[in-house]
Amino acid sequence: MKQVDLPVLLLIGAGEKIYNHQKVIERAHRLIPDLTAEIISDAGHLLVIDQPEIINARVLEFLSSD
Repeated sequence: MKQVDLPVLLLIGAGEKIYNHQKVIERAHRLIPDLTAEIISDAGHLLVIDQPEIINARVLEFLSSD
């Protein structure tokens, strides 16, 4: 992962039950040089279903940023 030289967007639901979202974000920050990470409230594992407007907005914002 340290060799990834592109920006990466990591979105995790605050209600995630499969893994600890805070630990995943901490580890991702250590492993991915150009990481943008956010915990999405009122969402679980299926972010796109739980919060489609927020996820779409974040992805579009990320893709349009320099």
